[in-house]
Amino acid sequence: MRPFMAKILEKGPLGRDMVRFVLHAPEAFLQPVLPGMFVHIKVPNDASHILRRPISIMDADAKAGSITLGIQPKGDGTQRICTLEPGDEMEIIAPLGNSFALNGAKTVWALGGGVGVAPMLFACHEFSKMAQVTAVLGFRTAEQVYAEGDFAPFADLMICTDDGCRGFNGTVVDAVREKLELPELIIACGPTPMLKAVQAFALERDIPCQLSLEQRMGCGYGACLTCSCKTKRSDGSETFARVCADGPIFDAKAVVL
Repeated sequence: MRPFMAKILEKGPLGRDMVRFVLHAPEAFLQPVLPGMFVHIKVPNDASHILRRPISIMDADAKAGSITLGIQPKGDGTQRICTLEPGDEMEIIAPLGNSFALNGAKTVWALGGGVGVAPMLFACHEFSKMAQVTAVLGFRTAEQVYAEGDFAPFADLMICTDDGCRGFNGTVVDAVREKLELPELIIACGPTPMLKAVQAFALERDIPCQLSLEQRMGCGYGACLTCSCKTKRSDGSETFARVCADGPIFDAKAVVL
């Protein structure tokens, strides 16, 4: 983990609301990078933005020496990051956080919602080498759907929209309730209401489940405690963990949402 300058190789739209960046990544970064990890990006050209922005790694290609990020330009910091163009460089600290673990599962559901769809691609890419993966991806409307073609080689794919304009009409949890065969593992990333529903679904059926939490972060490596979340010890008592350093992936049985 160390800061480095990553040159932007490609930039393009990702659905209606997001931007895809493909960055050159040094070999020292790519060797330890795993699905679920994230990068921490410095906001360019504005010293008033002290805090970096955490962005999940959407995919990585060791052979090409590149990583792919999907960024939603929602606030001023991410909007400034998204003004960068091919040939510019992003200052990044990475790789950060823990990762999804297959743990020998042969069937996996990868559930993503909105921005949380992006890290599911890297997980599907890697887990499909050893397991049968079904990706269930949720969006508000059809215009926000992104990365369908990227998922296709690695997973059976189901698209869900809240307004029913594309695919299943409803949430990702509504969609998986209709599946007959439960998986050996569920992994998920998305807004907290979605993660709470996934957590309840998995715990009710005693399915191993790992949740990737989205949280505001200060330092990104566990020093500032800005991103603390409530968790449970094995005896049921509650404590706190750092999403950046202890997560962002947590066992569904251990995190309190």
